[in-house]
Amino acid sequence: MILHGCAAMGTLIPATFERIKPDHPQQNGRHERMHLTLKKETTKPAGANFLQQQARFDAFVKEFKTERPHEALAMKTPAECYQPSPRPYRGLPELTYTFHDRDVLVTTCGRICMHRKKINVSTVLAGQKLGIKEVDDGIWLVSFMTYDLGYIDLEQKTPQTIDNPFGRCQQSKHLAPLRAWAWHQDLLAHALERTVHLL
Repeated sequence: MILHGCAAMGTLIPATFERIKPDHPQQNGRHERMHLTLKKETTKPAGANFLQQQARFDAFVKEFKTERPHEALAMKTPAECYQPSPRPYRGLPELTYTFHDRDVLVTTCGRICMHRKKINVSTVLAGQKLGIKEVDDGIWLVSFMTYDLGYIDLEQKTPQTIDNPFGRCQQSKHLAPLRAWAWHQDLLAHALERTVHLL
């Protein structure tokens, strides 16, 4: 998991998620190139255990940020260009869901409790408030901020995801096909990480 809750998200800014087409990594060339460099320099050969591998990653990050000049930065290092934000961190503002039936709080273990049932959502959202809205008998839409994350069937206690929760927020009459809820956890964590980098 990339983040521990959404505390790292910082103050909300008017940012939208830019999505690339599936199977088109060339649309995100700089990011893919960074991953290639990271892989070549830290995993060939891999560390003998998790601690050694983490040490390799840490050394790479230090060199990448403080020693290696970047062409995109006029041959300066990121550390030379970095300026801390003049805005102090004030935390996530209070979330309200005016158009939902009610708010629920995600527990530290990533669950929400609805009608005496515990439903796993994501530890990425631990401590955050979600909006839920009944869209059909026993079927609830789950939203975070302006993003519809998916549906929960209370009878089966199963989450069902929306095809692209970070695209246009659309509410469908039909349930999206059952997909791996974990995929959306990773997608949400990545999206929150990108938002943090924008701050």
